[in-house]
Amino acid sequence: RAPPYRRDGLGSHTMQQLEEGVLDVLRRYAEDAKEANPAPSRTNAAQTAKDALDNDPGNLDRIAELAECYAAVGQWRQCRNVLWRGRHRLQEIPKLEDRFNFGLLLCEACYFTGNPYDALTILTELGDPDSLK
Repeated sequence: RAPPYRRDGLGSHTMQQLEEGVLDVLRRYAEDAKEANPAPSRTNAAQTAKDALDNDPGNLDRIAELAECYAAVGQWRQCRNVLWRGRHRLQEIPKLEDRFNFGLLLCEACYFTGNPYDALTILTELGDPDSLK
């Protein structure tokens, strides 16, 4: 019995040529690839924001500040973890714009960490900004 990917009627010779072509492309990419520079564990701005958050752990402004520092350098897991602390306290943020920025950054962090359903849930919880004015 033929493997599932060969049910399209292509013969084994054609599949072998396709596979070799794909492998050639991958080899070229691998040969041209450069080693990535390691990302810093924490930027100076993030360290400053973390120190401020350590002094006032429940402050939503400090949580958002640290999360934005992590997001700026693509450290989405850390960003999500920090924002998750304030997830159920969104209504405590007085300015609607700040509340939505906090929530949308959390949605973005959830999405980039492979949690699209969490992102959708948070987006749904945020609701329509026009209805909250």
